Amino acid sequence: MGNVIDETIIINIIVSAGEATALMQQAFFEATNNNLAEVETLLTNANEALVRAHRAQTDLLQSEAAGASSEPSLLMVHAQDHLMNAMLCKQLITNLISLQKEINELKNK
Repeated sequence: MGNVIDETIIINIIVSAGEATALMQQAFFEATNNNLAEVETLLTNANEALVRAHRAQTDLLQSEAAGASSEPSLLMVHAQDHLMNAMLCKQLITNLISLQKEINELKNK
């Protein structure tokens, strides 16, 4: 029987994905206020958090591939849900920010 997967890896996915989502939402808010420098900073920080979440997921997959037992748990499902939502949020908010920038430019003409 392999090692049990460390729950801290799962928690890291949840925390990092949640952080990424919150930063992206804040970036969109800043875009509505035409604070573009802050938007770029927030998106960079969100992307870094998303990379950390993805790396934690990769650690989880590698651990399982190495023989660690991984009975599906509610916590694991929750972590995967957070990561999936953060990835979708990135796509949607990036598009919304682009649209908001166009709106801001049209307002300023």
